[in-house]
Amino acid sequence: DQQSESTMTGAKSKEYAGAWAYLRLLRNNKKYRLYFASHLCQHAGDWFVHVASLLAVQRLRPGYSTAISGLVAARMLPKIVLTTFGGVIADSFDKRKCMIALDCFGGVAVMLYILALRVDSLTGLYGAAIIRASIQSIYEPMTHSLLPLLVTDEEDLKRAVAINSTLWSSMVMIGGLLAGYTGATFGVEACYVVDALTYFISAWFMYFVKGNYNVAAKEPSSPEDGVVQHAIPCSLRSVMKPLATCARMIAELGGYLWNSQFSILVLLKSSGNITVS
Repeated sequence: DQQSESTMTGAKSKEYAGAWAYLRLLRNNKKYRLYFASHLCQHAGDWFVHVASLLAVQRLRPGYSTAISGLVAARMLPKIVLTTFGGVIADSFDKRKCMIALDCFGGVAVMLYILALRVDSLTGLYGAAIIRASIQSIYEPMTHSLLPLLVTDEEDLKRAVAINSTLWSSMVMIGGLLAGYTGATFGVEACYVVDALTYFISAWFMYFVKGNYNVAAKEPSSPEDGVVQHAIPCSLRSVMKPLATCARMIAELGGYLWNSQFSILVLLKSSGNITVS
């Protein structure tokens, strides 16, 4: 009995020690704490705009299920096309500064949802959804690649990833409930206003994460490259590199879509956007 009690006590001590390690990470690492708060705002805003958009579609096209298919397509297509481009930007520029800029731009862009509702335009709602999804697609690779730069200890990094995963799972329930209550009580437009506020609050938190988070290679890979790079201004090189990579990706995507034209028809047909006679 004493041995089993000591075993249980040891297990509980390990549990408490493990939980304390997560709390210690948030308490001692100020940069990660600010990043965590910014991450929380992002996930909360996502659910507010998701719920609000579904309510907005029903308001603009009551009982028209194909309109919801169009909304899903408007959210998904930018993620397919632009996520890789977001990784290119993350590797070429300061991640923190880019995240702040995208947050500010996103807070303004969300107002397009309200404008679409005011003019009763479903097309405008789709356009707002595409713009927001594009911002999110570029933003996500930056926020994921920034985490290892804020949490350098290997064990703490594992805990930070676990915290982020738990945060996402929690916001699926909490964010959805809050968004549904806000939409039902204050209206759809209030959800979009909250989403805009979460963008600006996220940018405010990231502003206080000090440091340089541009990990792009600064040295030329060969003497010949050095001669070419020396002839091109540094600011121009920083712009040309991601643009060249993006152009190559777009060309590859275009070739894929050209060779897979029937798959596009299947996708559109499944979404109910076209009718094949």
